[in-house]
Amino acid sequence: MQSITRGQFSEKTRVIALPFINAPPSSYDTIYTALHYAGNICKDVLQQKSLIVTFDQPLYWKAREIVAGAPAGSLLSKSVIRLGGFHLLMSYLGAIGYLMSGSGLKELLSTIYAPLSVEKIMQGHAFARAVRGHLLATSSLATVILESVQLTKDEVDCIKNMTMSFMDEPPSLLALNQNTQLKKLSEKFGATMELLRSKGPTAQLWVQYFKMVSLMKEYMQRDPGTSMLTLNV
Repeated sequence: MQSITRGQFSEKTRVIALPFINAPPSSYDTIYTALHYAGNICKDVLQQKSLIVTFDQPLYWKAREIVAGAPAGSLLSKSVIRLGGFHLLMSYLGAIGYLMSGSGLKELLSTIYAPLSVEKIMQGHAFARAVRGHLLATSSLATVILESVQLTKDEVDCIKNMTMSFMDEPPSLLALNQNTQLKKLSEKFGATMELLRSKGPTAQLWVQYFKMVSLMKEYMQRDPGTSMLTLNV
């Protein structure tokens, strides 16, 4: 596979077979070898000034240590070490759980999940359950916030029609973004959240939680691909 795909680089990100390093993946020597191989491709083949390398979470910290100790001015010192999308999102979910500890979110999730599962959800480890739990929690929050929004009859009809359309022919994301009524509704919703946010620390915390989960949803719907060289380890 390495021989077949050799030299077949393109402007768009794609998955190709790379040489197999016959060494323990968690070894510093293995990670150092992988970084140097990717650096040579970046410099000699693609003529790029920066190297972007994606590591899984167990290897991420070791790669960061290697790059931090690289000589100043070298390509290795200019490398960008990043977590894979899955592990990045897991860490983000763990941060949400940490910030929301003691807020009542744990008790809320305990109404649909077992207590031991909720512990994993708050830490971001039970990924699928964590995503579903946060989506359900923010859906409940959105319902509460919408009760405070002054909606016109046209806006109510727009929401009903949009909701019903998902049953038969779901609209595209582009169509939703271009809907003027939805834009106005979004602005009213944001203004209501800011109004609720001014009512005290507890309201600020839950508005912040809503925005954090919204950021998670936005990240999940976007393509994190890049035109630069990305080596997945």
